[in-house]
Amino acid sequence: MVQTRFKCFPKVLRADNEYRSDALDALCARSGTIQEFSVPYVQGQNGMVERRIQTLMRGTLSLLFHAGLSPLYWDYATLYMIFVLNRIPTSQMPVDVCPHFRWFGENPSVHTLRIFGCVCYASVDKSLRDKLDHRSRKGVYLGPSHQHDGVCVLLLDTLKVVVRRNVVYNETQLYTDLNFPMPTLQYTAGGRTQRHLDVTHL
Repeated sequence: MVQTRFKCFPKVLRADNEYRSDALDALCARSGTIQEFSVPYVQGQNGMVERRIQTLMRGTLSLLFHAGLSPLYWDYATLYMIFVLNRIPTSQMPVDVCPHFRWFGENPSVHTLRIFGCVCYASVDKSLRDKLDHRSRKGVYLGPSHQHDGVCVLLLDTLKVVVRRNVVYNETQLYTDLNFPMPTLQYTAGGRTQRHLDVTHL
């Protein structure tokens, strides 16, 4: 994105020592980017990044606990936290300046921001329903979509995450207030975990 949008190359790429790879070395060599790595097992050399990760993790846990959602949805909670943090001022920047404005040079839009985990009703397109079918489906708000001008909604009848634009919110009611059975992890033979979800964009 830096190359495409801003027509420039990163000068320095700093990371933990564990993120080394031949492909990354070749990419940085072609672009003239200097790689810097911290000493193994010395996370303090990346103190600012580690502190930011800690803030994200605490925020993610708080969102999930407050909404009563399963850790299965940690990725949506984390993206929600990133969305919020990039749109609020920080002590490292001038007053009323947020990271989003500093990076893109424009005021951010927050029209899709609601209380994470609140109950919502996602509209059903005319092409997907009959005249006597319900015009909306009950779900849970999981934050703005980062690829669409819409929001991610967990539909309670199918446990699928969909992206919708026309949504009505009830921010006084959270998922935890519904007494709805929480999805559980499914363990495969390889030891990996999968959730009972499919992300669809309808």
